[in-house]
Amino acid sequence: MLPFLGKDLEGLHRSLLLLVIKPDALDKCESPAALLQIDFSDKSIYLKLKDIHFGFSTEEELKNLQRQDKVSSTDVKAFEKEAAIMVISIVEKLSEKSPLNYCLVRTADAFDPVLMVSSKSLHL
Repeated sequence: MLPFLGKDLEGLHRSLLLLVIKPDALDKCESPAALLQIDFSDKSIYLKLKDIHFGFSTEEELKNLQRQDKVSSTDVKAFEKEAAIMVISIVEKLSEKSPLNYCLVRTADAFDPVLMVSSKSLHL
């Protein structure tokens, strides 16, 4: 399973980052190592709060709660802001503790059978 771990972790990391970070900031990260080196203290890389989407179910449930007057629009905005902060915190922790930090995981994809067959530069 090691040959597939790097690609899977990179995909998971990218999909979480796409929730809160601008796509052009992610496009600059061409490798898994660069993906882990994103500077989260740079506020210019984050999406605006109105552009962050947490999924259809979450948005529908928030709308239903607003229609029933159980939450106000300020409560919804506070929830969205806290959820964005939570996702950022999760991604930061993942970046710190990710197996992608290890060279073995990043280079183990050379043993991926599909990559071995398709890449002519790997053939001896």
